[in-house]
Amino acid sequence: MVLKKGSVAAGSKEAADAAIDILSENGNAVDAAVSAVFASMTSEFSLTGIAGGGAMTLSLNGRKPSAIDFFVDAVPIRKNSTFEFIEKVVDFGDATQKFRVGKGSIAVPGTLQGLLYAQKKYGKLPLDVVLEPAISYAKSGIRINRAQAYIFKLLEPIFSHDYKNNTILFKNKSIIQEGDLFKNEIFSDFLYELSREGIPFYLNDGIDIIDKFLGKDALFDKKEMLSYNVLERECVSTKIEGYDFFSNPGPSFGGSLIAFSLDLINNLKEKRLNNNLLVKIFQATENIRSRVQRNQFNIDSMQRQDILEEGFEIVNNFSRSSINDSNINGFGSTTHVSVIDRDHSCVSVTTTNGEGCGYIIPGLGIMMNNMLGEEDLNPHGFHSYLNRQRLSTMMAPSIVFKDRRPFIVLGSGGSNRLRSAIVQVLINYCFKGLSLEKSVSSDRLYVEGGVLFTEPGIEIKGDAMKMYSHSLFNEKNLFFGGVNAAAVDEAFGDARRQGSAICL
Repeated sequence: MVLKKGSVAAGSKEAADAAIDILSENGNAVDAAVSAVFASMTSEFSLTGIAGGGAMTLSLNGRKPSAIDFFVDAVPIRKNSTFEFIEKVVDFGDATQKFRVGKGSIAVPGTLQGLLYAQKKYGKLPLDVVLEPAISYAKSGIRINRAQAYIFKLLEPIFSHDYKNNTILFKNKSIIQEGDLFKNEIFSDFLYELSREGIPFYLNDGIDIIDKFLGKDALFDKKEMLSYNVLERECVSTKIEGYDFFSNPGPSFGGSLIAFSLDLINNLKEKRLNNNLLVKIFQATENIRSRVQRNQFNIDSMQRQDILEEGFEIVNNFSRSSINDSNINGFGSTTHVSVIDRDHSCVSVTTTNGEGCGYIIPGLGIMMNNMLGEEDLNPHGFHSYLNRQRLSTMMAPSIVFKDRRPFIVLGSGGSNRLRSAIVQVLINYCFKGLSLEKSVSSDRLYVEGGVLFTEPGIEIKGDAMKMYSHSLFNEKNLFFGGVNAAAVDEAFGDARRQGSAICL
C-alpha cells in the first residue's frame, strides 16, 4: 500500500490528529511523533509531560532501527538535605496502592530534551511548525474524555496534594471531569517561546523556574538538570518466524523481556501457542526478571543461551514452585505514539510522568514526575542510589520488520503489564494473521505475584492456569495496557485507554 500521508496510533484523538497534520505538512515520522507527544501533554495531562521520561525507537527510510533513551535520572541524596516525600494511597476499587509524591519524589527529567534532540537530529520541519498543534490545544483547550476523567479521579489523592494552587485541574475543590474543557494557557505560552528559541529557552528560562520552585526540597538542582544527557543506543533485537523485532534495550527491562518471551516462543518444540502455554512463558519471563532485579545477572545477558535454557526449563517442567511472589502495580501512567510516514520511516515512542509529584509549577503549567516514589522503579528501596544513574523502565517502544521493511510499529502503557500486552498483540498480528483492530482488541491475560489476571474472553484451561489465584475482570480494562499500533495499511488505538488512530 502507498500511504498518502501516513499511519498513526496514539493515546488520544488530539495526539493522532497532530501527527497527521504534521505529515500533511510534509513532515516525517519523527516530526509527527514529536508533535503528537507534545499534544498529548494537554489531552493526556495525567499521563505525560515535559518533566517526565521516555524512550523512542525509530527507523528512517528502512534503515535498521535505533533507540533514543530519555528516561529519568536518579541522583544520590545530598548531604544534610531535607526533602519532601509523602505517601499517598490510590484506590483501584478492588485494591489500593501506595505512591510517594512531593518534591523528593522527583527524578531528573528527560522528556523535553529527548523529544527536541530527536526532532532536531532526525526531523525535517522547523520546530515552530511541529509544536503548533500542541500550542493550539493548550491555549484553546480540549474536552476531557472518559478515559482521562477516570485517571484524573483515580489520581485525585495525588493531584489534590496542592489543590489550592492547582487551578488548572481543580474548580471549587473538585477535580476536572468528563466533558469539561481543560485549558493550560501558561503551558501554551511556554511552548510558544520554546518553538521560537528551541532548547536554549528551556535550559535557561525553564530550568531556572523549576530550580526556584524546588528549592532545597528536592534531591537535585539546576546543575543536575543542565547535565542531563540524552542517550542513543543500539536496539535489543531478535528474529522470530521471518520477523525482526527491535525495541528499547538495557538498562531498561521492557524490550529485553519481550525479546526473551519471543525467543522462548520461537525455540519451543510445542508450536500450538494456547493460553496455558502462554502463561508458562510469561511466568518464565517474570522469574528471569526477578533474578535480574536481584542482581544475579545483567539485563543485557537475557539472550544468552544458558539464560534461555533456564526459561525452557521453567516452561517444560512447570509446577507451583515456578510461581514467584512480587508486588503488583495496579496502574501504569504511560502513553504511546506509533507513526509510519509515506516513505516508510517509522517511530515508536513511549512517555510517562509517573503519577505526578503533586505540584503544578507556576510559570510553566506542568506537573513534574514522581519516579523516585514508585516502588517498581526502585526495587532496592527509595533513595538508595550512591551515584547518578539512569533508572530502568518497562517501556518498550517497538518496531517489527518483515522483508527489511516496517511491518508493525507498536508500544503500550501499563507498567509491568505492557510487555505481555505487546507480546499478545504480536502473536495475534504476526502469527495468527488477525487484523490490527482484532489483534489489539482481543482479550488479554497477565500473570504476576501468583495471580492470573484475565479479561472476560479468556477461559481457564490447562494445568498451569489452574495453579494461580484468579482475578477475572468483567470488561476490558486499562489494567491490561493500552497498545497503540500502526502498520502500513491499518492503524488502531487501544480502546482500553480510549486510543485513536488514523491511516491515510
